[in-house]
This record gives sequence, structure tokens and C-alpha cells, in this order.
Amino acid sequence: MLVLKPVGRGKWRPMSIEIDERRVPPLFVTVGQRITIGGVVFRVAEVRP
Repeated sequence: MLVLKPVGRGKWRPMSIEIDERRVPPLFVTVGQRITIGGVVFRVAEVRP
């Protein structure tokens, strides 16, 4: 599970994403890495098992 926060100003609530490993290949990310989803840039705030 990934906990993502939008990059930029403002008090945004964190968004959590749970990825089903049976449907997608493994995703290798680190805390602080930036990911673009739907045109919005998110920062990986936390990685949970």
C-alpha cells in the first residue's frame, strides 16, 4: 500500500493506494519519489506492506 500526498501548497489529505499484484507487475518506489496519476503529481509519503 502506498500513501501519497499531492506536491505543492495546501493542506491536502493523504491518499492511499492498494495495488493488486496479481494484475500488475511489481512496482518499485521509494519514499519521496514523485508519481503522476491523472495529471496530478503525488509524492510517496509512506510505503506499507
